[in-house]
Amino acid sequence: MKKILMMLGLGTMLFHVSCKSEHHEKEEETTFYVTNP
Repeated sequence: MKKILMMLGLGTMLFHVSCKSEHHEKEEETTFYVTNP
């Protein structure tokens, strides 16, 4: 379970970096998805 959460966290960080300049709404969606697995 921890490995899955770590992978999600890393994916989220990369997603944040690539999408931060594009859409701020997607950031909230990703955070919501990670906090509610």
